[in-house]
Amino acid sequence: DEPTNHLDIVATVRFERVLSEELRIPFCLVSHDRQLLDAVTMQTLFIRDKQLYFFGHSYTGAKEQLLELDEATRRRAQDEAKEIRRLQDSADKMQAWVRVNSGLAGRYQTLRARAEALRNNRTQVSREKKRELSVADTTVRAKSALRVEDYEVKREGGRILYRVDSMNIGTGDRI
Repeated sequence: DEPTNHLDIVATVRFERVLSEELRIPFCLVSHDRQLLDAVTMQTLFIRDKQLYFFGHSYTGAKEQLLELDEATRRRAQDEAKEIRRLQDSADKMQAWVRVNSGLAGRYQTLRARAEALRNNRTQVSREKKRELSVADTTVRAKSALRVEDYEVKREGGRILYRVDSMNIGTGDRI
């Protein structure tokens, strides 16, 4: 689950190589890292609207197929809605004739039942919501974003790589 979240680039590349070239057993990977998913997976599962969608492709191919499926589902739902309206309109027109000719009552009931059955079994289009993230633009007023004093950076084994006596990092500084 999100294996690359805390890895640096070198470790991520190594992890990708292990998964794609060295690991010889099936694995399940949950990640938002689309590049990683494309590099190391051959099958993709999407969980959406309490349903599971399986595709025999890496993430990008699977996402394209999911979008095609969504479009086909939308078209099918539109066609069903048109058919429901057509049946309902026919039933409404026939209702007036039933008053004059009671022999049409059975056909009227059949039309109404077909329209109702279609209405109850309509194709459901995904209710996936687009999410937007906005961050308030606030200005940092501090002159110093980070102050470091008397700090040693050491290697494993205790060898000191470098020492920071005093350092101020201001807003907008690039290090």
